[in-house]
Amino acid sequence: MLGTFSNSTYYDKAYQVGPLSDYGKIIRQATANLGNLVYDQSGSRIQSDPANFNANERVYAGYLMNRLGLAS
Repeated sequence: MLGTFSNSTYYDKAYQVGPLSDYGKIIRQATANLGNLVYDQSGSRIQSDPANFNANERVYAGYLMNRLGLAS
């Protein structure tokens, strides 16, 4: 699915970009194979539902000290 775009002089030649993907090739491949693209709803929920909940915990702590004066 690679396209022809690349840039070897990107960011003053510090990085080489590409080749990047071609969106048109991706769409053509997906359209030609629609029967192979199956959405598994229960499998998707099993993986993503735990990320949809927040767990909060509040912990209260204290420290008390008392000094007993004992007369001898």
